[in-house]
This record gives sequence, structure tokens and C-alpha cells, in this order.
Amino acid sequence: METFGNPILEDIQFNDDGTLKKSGKQNIKFYTRKFLDFRARPLLDEDGNQMYEIGPKGKKIPLFDIDPRTGIPYKDAFENTREMLRIETKGDTNIKDDYANELDRRIHFRHYKFFKEGKVPTGHPIEDFDFINPGVIVELHMLGVHVLEEVACMSDLECEQISDQPGYELRDIAKQWVTINSPQGLNQKQLKLEKENAELKRQLEAASGKRAERILPIEEPSMGGVEEPIRVMEMTHEEAAKSKPGRKRLVE
Repeated sequence: METFGNPILEDIQFNDDGTLKKSGKQNIKFYTRKFLDFRARPLLDEDGNQMYEIGPKGKKIPLFDIDPRTGIPYKDAFENTREMLRIETKGDTNIKDDYANELDRRIHFRHYKFFKEGKVPTGHPIEDFDFINPGVIVELHMLGVHVLEEVACMSDLECEQISDQPGYELRDIAKQWVTINSPQGLNQKQLKLEKENAELKRQLEAASGKRAERILPIEEPSMGGVEEPIRVMEMTHEEAAKSKPGRKRLVE
């Protein structure tokens, strides 16, 4: 399918019958957030108990402390904790991050159950890796596997239950990724990079030294000290006219 450069269309796939194929590449997370909220101040009796009035059908209706200036109850601030839901879909720039309602809890019951039980593992979500097919992501979620670190520790039985992709091969790839990107693996990569940089520096210094040896220094000719002025003989005009051309040196 042509995406026309739109990231929303990058992860859209169709079944053989032309229907839209559901993508398993979603990161669904329930969490809690604290808010500053307000509530009406209840009207209390002398003992500090909530006061009520009896309604038409005999139902107890709570009473509130009314502000005489506005005619509405006083408001007290308090800290309220709400359940939130964040959904990130691969290929979609829109991220849902809002209050979790009852419908969200039913649609994403498995994620909500892990959230309430506190069993959501920490690690790298399997939705972030392109080498895992969307169908396999759904299967892994059904097996209770949510992060790549868990994929690397899958049992042989779990590997055989995966049908859309070879489970053993997927586990081996996950093991290699975890090994390379673990603190020990990152340290080894850093040491290897430093060793390669040191070797390149040594080769560069050696090449620079050989080049400097091939270039011979330029020696300036020696002037041999200060040259003495040439002494000439003094001659009259008559003597100079009779002598041969050229400057006469005084021979000692």
C-alpha cells in the first residue's frame, strides 16, 4: 500500500479478502496520576457528622455548607488520584493519553488486570521491535509475554505455541539483543570502540612520522662571513685611458 509519506499509513495492512488487518503493534499502559480537585464542603453537626435532610420519597439528601454571598456550597481542595490510559500505535502520530473509563477497562481488560495486580514487567516492549510480526505480538500477549527480556527467557513449550513465526528463532534473536544491549554488552562495545580508536591513532601517528622522514630539510647556502670590499688602484685620467678596460685590483 502506498503511504504517500504519511506515517499513519505505514503500519496499515489488509487481509486477502480486502478487510483491514488488525495490528498488534500498540503500546497500552494503565497508570495513575494525581490531580488537584475540589468538592463541596459538607454541613456538619456539633459532633462532626454529616447532616442530611429527608427527601420526598424518604431518601436522605446530604446537606452542604452554603456561602451566603454566592448561594452555592463552599469548595474544599483535595488531591485526587485518577486512573489513566496511554495508547501509542506504531505508525500513528496521535497518542491517546486520557482518563480511563469503564469501556477502556473492558476493551483492554488484560492490560488493566496486570496494572491492578502490579505484574507488568519492566523492560523493552515487544511492540517496539520490527522483527516481531503483529500476529506474534498478539500471541505473546496471550501467553503473558510483554517485553523482549521475557521473550529471551521463553520455555520450549511457549516457543512451540507460537504459530505465526518460528518461536525458537525468535527466542535466539531476543537473547542476542539482550546480551548485546545489557550493561555488560554495552561495556564490551565501548572497550572495543576505544581499542579501535587507539589503533587508528597509532596508525595515523606512524604514517605521519614516515612522511616527515621523506621530506628533506632545505639548507640555506652559507654566506661565509662578511665579504671584504674589493680594493682598487687609484689612477689618473691619462693612466686610465692608456690602460686596458676593466677594474684594476691591487695585488699584494
